[in-house]
Amino acid sequence: MWYDYEFMGVGSGFIYGPLVGFEILAPGQEPFATMGLVDSGAHASLLDIAIAKHLKLPVHRKENLVEGSAADGTMIKVYRYPVKVRFNRVTFELDARWTRLSDPKTKVVLGSNLLGRADFFKHFKIMFDQQNERFWIKPNPGKKS
Repeated sequence: MWYDYEFMGVGSGFIYGPLVGFEILAPGQEPFATMGLVDSGAHASLLDIAIAKHLKLPVHRKENLVEGSAADGTMIKVYRYPVKVRFNRVTFELDARWTRLSDPKTKVVLGSNLLGRADFFKHFKIMFDQQNERFWIKPNPGKKS
């Protein structure tokens, strides 16, 4: 299925990006709808820790803390905690990394949820058409979900 790039805010600016809507399926909760940037440059998926707090996911445990770095090399506090997600009628576990992507005081979004290669991409065939600002995603029929 082809998707057009969507206009999104990142930091203090705006860009067109390969965004998709997906749902986080937390136990005992209604599915939580959010958006994520389909990011071929991200190894792991990175989600906003404000979502984890909203869903009461216990991601802040010391044993979940892992080293992480932003694209510019800055070290950031990241918690590794898997969560079930649903995209394009496919439900699977996302081995998510959680960090602060928004400022709760100002409600400013500092970045976007990132959907990375290690967990999101292995469930789909993905092709980018950067010149025409669109991308294609199809469930990978060979992958067990």
